[in-house]
Amino acid sequence: MTDALVDDSAPAVCSRSARHVLAALSLLLAVSAPLAHVDGPAAQAGVDSRSRLLTEGRMPAFRLQDPAGRWLTQSDFLGRWAIVFLGYTSCPDACPTTMTMLTQAFGELGGDADRVRALFVAIDPRRDRPEVLAAYLANFSPRITAGTGSMAQVETAARAFGMRFEIQGDPNSRTYTVDHSVTMLLFAPDGRFVSLVPGGTTAAELTAVLRKRFQTAVGGR
Repeated sequence: MTDALVDDSAPAVCSRSARHVLAALSLLLAVSAPLAHVDGPAAQAGVDSRSRLLTEGRMPAFRLQDPAGRWLTQSDFLGRWAIVFLGYTSCPDACPTTMTMLTQAFGELGGDADRVRALFVAIDPRRDRPEVLAAYLANFSPRITAGTGSMAQVETAARAFGMRFEIQGDPNSRTYTVDHSVTMLLFAPDGRFVSLVPGGTTAAELTAVLRKRFQTAVGGR
């Protein structure tokens, strides 16, 4: 895997506006990435080029709740590298694969894993009640936090990050599925957006990307 479509670890030779142009190109390329497809016609989308992530180049404002009922905002993810992605506990393939990959990557990082935090934006609040999310998270690294809320709150957060999801089937049933973006987003400790992490990335690949970031970050953070 190539580290970043936007590589701010390189020498600073371009202006902030130029870096935003590079970010725009990266996100426009990502639009061609498919949503995770589960029993339905997945739309073609990855990260929306119109999102605040593109226009500001930073982690957008959001407000969600963790399974214990604590409010989570963008401020809670400053000071560490942050990985943000969408998912839901009934997802049969992409989500458990991503959660397992992240858990393995944190294990490979050893003590450096304390420098990273992941946010699982839970996009199925109808079924993913706090107790369901807590039980699901218990199977994976404690460095992965889930954020949820009302459907409106979840939709607002996903839109702010430029990611998409779409319910397939009757939302009043217990058998519907959710197509969603599988691209993950990597943010620096100061909140800067620095890289897309494509779906299918392995733990070894992500570990290599993060170690490179640690080595080149200002002050070693």
